[in-house]
This record gives sequence, structure tokens and C-alpha cells, in this order.
Amino acid sequence: MTTFAQIVSVLRGGRTQSELDDAIQSVVEDVKEHRKAGSVTVTLKITPNGDTVLVSDQVKAAIPQEQRSNTVFFTDDHGNLLRRDPRQSELPLREVADDGPTELKEA
Repeated sequence: MTTFAQIVSVLRGGRTQSELDDAIQSVVEDVKEHRKAGSVTVTLKITPNGDTVLVSDQVKAAIPQEQRSNTVFFTDDHGNLLRRDPRQSELPLREVADDGPTELKEA
């Protein structure tokens, strides 16, 4: 009987095994970094080809990702996304000139 390891080692001239090695190493590194689960999946498709069979492969790596933060937007009556609340009026803020340090008085 031909083993799974023997089959994988010769698929596409050994490139499948190399892809699996790289995928496993990458997933393990990211699992350690992000402390989340990952996976490597190999799919072998075997189709008839007259008196022989064709074996095709696919390697997929599910690498854990860093948690992405959300961004809060407000919406207006037209469905536009806005960073400022359109219902809140703006304060009349102005820039104040910096005249340098002032002396503090002791009490």
C-alpha cells in the first residue's frame, strides 16, 4: 500500500509537500503570536483517467489574524458615513497664541 506521506511527497514534483511544510510553519508562528487557533487543510481530488487516475491537490492555510478594531461613524439623512455627529453643533473653538512661559505666583 502506498502511504499518504509517499503520495504527498511526489505530488507536483514535491511542491505540494513544500507548500504544506511552509503552511504549517507559518500557521504555528501566527498561532503563537496571536494566541488563536489556525489550521492547514490539504485536499486531494482523485479523478478517473482511463486506466489511470489523476490526483490534484489544494493546500489552504487558515492563519489567525490580529483582532481588528471597529471605527465609529455617524450617518446623515442621505446615508453618508460621517466622523462627526451631524446633529451636534460645532463649538466656536479658536487657536490661542503661545506667548511663552509665565511666572507662577506663590500663595
